Amino acid sequence: MSSLFHIGEQQKENSHSICDADPFTFFFPVETKVKRLSPIGQAVTRHMFPSHDVHAVGHVQIDINLMLSHHKCCFQALPADILREIFLLVSSNAADVTQFPWTAAHICAEWRTIAMHTPILWSKIHVITTLPSRVLPCDMGEMAKLECLPSKEIEQLPRKFQMLELLMDHAPRWKVAYLSSGQEDVSLGNGLHRLRGRILNLECLSIDVGTFPMEFPFLKKNFSITSRLFKLAIRNNYDEEVVFPWQQIKRLVFNGFHDLPYILRALRSAQNVEHLTFSPNALRALDLNAVPIALPTIRCLDIDYDQINPPSLLSRIILPGLQKLFIDHDGLVEQGNLISLDFMTKNFVPFETVAYQEWHATFVPLVQFGPAFKDVIALWPTLMYLDVGFVPPIENIDLVFSFMIQRIVIPALRSLRITFRVCNIWEGSPRIGEQLVEVAMMRRNSLRVFEASVYVEKSQGGTAILSSADKASLEALKANGMSIKVR
Repeated sequence: MSSLFHIGEQQKENSHSICDADPFTFFFPVETKVKRLSPIGQAVTRHMFPSHDVHAVGHVQIDINLMLSHHKCCFQALPADILREIFLLVSSNAADVTQFPWTAAHICAEWRTIAMHTPILWSKIHVITTLPSRVLPCDMGEMAKLECLPSKEIEQLPRKFQMLELLMDHAPRWKVAYLSSGQEDVSLGNGLHRLRGRILNLECLSIDVGTFPMEFPFLKKNFSITSRLFKLAIRNNYDEEVVFPWQQIKRLVFNGFHDLPYILRALRSAQNVEHLTFSPNALRALDLNAVPIALPTIRCLDIDYDQINPPSLLSRIILPGLQKLFIDHDGLVEQGNLISLDFMTKNFVPFETVAYQEWHATFVPLVQFGPAFKDVIALWPTLMYLDVGFVPPIENIDLVFSFMIQRIVIPALRSLRITFRVCNIWEGSPRIGEQLVEVAMMRRNSLRVFEASVYVEKSQGGTAILSSADKASLEALKANGMSIKVR
């Protein structure tokens, strides 16, 4: 093994390093790249085998060329300064690490190069513990100072041998970690265990729990990884008792498959959470006799559901300090997947005790207009920011405007963003432009931002929503300081 790395280092001295590589070689065909890298393999085979053993040399040469081709990376030929810029973007909010085509399971010299020379840029890493087909977790020559294994078939490699373990000591400034596991793979649990005390600056952790075998022992422990950890996202936690230092968590996310009693137990312990997100795919039934939980520190609540409503959860929590509500629905409008009246009726209980003066409410993308929506809005007389979308029946377009122009309805409103979908202007509300102006005029003393979007049928694409008089009225309001956008 040492001879193998020694040969690699000698060869590297006689050739251009990755830092000196021509960026235009990125566009070369794979065959060309393999051909340029093959002298390394030839040197290795000459050193390891007698010259007369042609058969063995041929097999090793094939294996090395195959490994080199499997380790190709779209960033393989980029100079180090360009790589630093890429990692700088990944480390900031300007880019999402999951948008890049490689993860830590794709082994290439760039990871070690950047980790060793610019460790401050390593603030995000996406780690998957199930290796892609025939991607080997070792790199010829370039990993001399890292613990490494010789080339083997993928099924012969121990599961615990992952890039997370290789890079842990070379990324002391990690702040964000995304961890997930393959079926029956316990590497993530071991990885969580190894994180403790080693990545002291870790602030955000996202884990996928649901693929663990139920008897896995690490999940029963308290993962006190670092005192800086404040954001935790747990996905697909079903039947498992994953325990974290809940008191230090301020941003908590539950998504995927979940056991609702577990969520309630976690919330009882997480008394310092300020921002809670709940995005279920499938939920276990909750005991309706469970004692409601008061969560006075929560300021923001995000509810993102697809085809089902989160049953009974919202009716079991009390949020006296809530300031921002965001209700999202990923379903398509054409399929009738709206924020239903039934959802509004059953789940506005947590907001009855809201006492804060500044309030944001977002219903995205669309909500059914009706008595339930009116009742929910009536709970918040101090509501200041409202973002809402409707797909009302034709006869209800006028009812929406009639409701919005009432002076007793959300009198403190300062920002209104309203959207109408699937509108037939000719048959439904030919006065829609006039009604938009009426809402803006009635609320001109308090409203500072007013945005309206009307999505009409394709056959009416050229229909003007605002008349000349409507435009003149809105321009007058703009002159007085109101921000207005109608499209």
